[in-house]
Amino acid sequence: MDRLDTLLTETSIKYKIEYSNQLPNKLGGLCDGQTIWLNNRKSRKEQLQNLAEEVAHQETSVGNIIDQKTFQDVKQENKARGLAYERLVNLNDLIALQWCASNEFELADLLDVTPKFLDEAIEHYRVKRGNIFTYKGMLINLTNGIQILNA
Repeated sequence: MDRLDTLLTETSIKYKIEYSNQLPNKLGGLCDGQTIWLNNRKSRKEQLQNLAEEVAHQETSVGNIIDQKTFQDVKQENKARGLAYERLVNLNDLIALQWCASNEFELADLLDVTPKFLDEAIEHYRVKRGNIFTYKGMLINLTNGIQILNA
């Protein structure tokens, strides 16, 4: 069972999950009431990322924000993406797994996300916490890639 299967199991308790090849290619997922639609033309890693974001939308967003017409729409989109980053690339996993990977491509693979998603998650943490911060006794430096040392 990979991370997508695990999240599908957790999510299907509260939401109905459907796959569709009718979604536009640029759209990875969509919420419609209590149903989360996933684009079945996407890879499993992309489906995991999209599902995490759509679950966050279900829990935090209100209304149709697909077109990003207002500042509030953009704010809701960014909040859901941030929650997805924190769910799939959480700091505990970064600390545990960064020793197992020799580069960020391997780290993304261990986290079961795409390298692009990992990069976006790291940027999310830079904005949220700064380039250098401590977490659970570890010094995390995101200035140029990922460096994690004992504080």
